[in-house]
Amino acid sequence: MTITVTVDGDSVKGLFQQEGRPERKFETTLGKNGAIKTAAAVGGGGMMDVIGQIKEGDSKITLNGYCKFEGKLTKK
Repeated sequence: MTITVTVDGDSVKGLFQQEGRPERKFETTLGKNGAIKTAAAVGGGGMMDVIGQIKEGDSKITLNGYCKFEGKLTKK
C-alpha cells in the first residue's frame, strides 16, 4: 500500500493505492489537534474510512474498509 498525504493550511488531500488496484483519492480538512476523518470511494461502490492525525512527530493514518491498513506518515 502506498499512501501520500498533502497538507496545505487546513486542507488535506490524499492518494492511496494497493498493488494491483486503482489509485483512490480523499479530501478533508484538519480537525481539532490535527485530526483527519473522511471516507474514500473504492471499487464496487464500497467505501474506505480514512482516519488519522497530522501532528509534528506523531502523524499516522488508518484506512479501514474491505481490509485495514495502519501506518505512520513521514514528512517530506
